[in-house]
Amino acid sequence: MINLDIQNAMKWTPAEYVAGYHARLYALPTTISASHSWQCGWNDANVEALESARHMRSQMEDGGYANIETWDLLFEAGNNARINGIVFEEGLTEYWKKGWIAADISLGRACRPIKSL
Repeated sequence: MINLDIQNAMKWTPAEYVAGYHARLYALPTTISASHSWQCGWNDANVEALESARHMRSQMEDGGYANIETWDLLFEAGNNARINGIVFEEGLTEYWKKGWIAADISLGRACRPIKSL
């Protein structure tokens, strides 16, 4: 069982996070049998965070943003999350993003360090 202790997860190193993310996606056989929601959750949260940040940066730089590809990615990620019963709307995804990050850090602490991806 993965420990999703958010308090301890706040004290992490980038190497632990990378190791956990890598282990969950590539090295752990248990992820194969994990639910689809678990499999897609971190990736959906990551897409939402990166694309939202890109949108905000563009708004500050040139006052406009018309990249339809970004909105397609956000819609697809949000739709996948909603299908799996995960609330996916601006301002409401932070809690489950922290859960995925905490899980990755927990895995990273349990795995041997990974030198390169």
